[in-house]
Amino acid sequence: MAAQVAQEEAVGRLDREKWRQEISAKFPHHVDVVPPPMGYSRSEEEEIMNFLESRIGTFDLFGAIADGTPFIRYCFEHAADAQAFRERFDPATETATLKKAV
Repeated sequence: MAAQVAQEEAVGRLDREKWRQEISAKFPHHVDVVPPPMGYSRSEEEEIMNFLESRIGTFDLFGAIADGTPFIRYCFEHAADAQAFRERFDPATETATLKKAV
């Protein structure tokens, strides 16, 4: 039973890795953000959602952990969108420093 659970977890990790690679290939411009410890304020969440909603179909995102630190990777099709996101939301967030892309 324990071996089956371990195998399912390994398959799940491989599936997640493949899914992340597909997102990264389709949307190659990334902004990695460590959310504030207490989360975003309602107004910050709304600003981020409004920004992303205006780009539906040209971005994706996923959460992951690097070196024990959870982060959100915002993936954009266009470099200009990634740069605009970074410029607009970096003051409200802490950009992750990652040793390895996830």
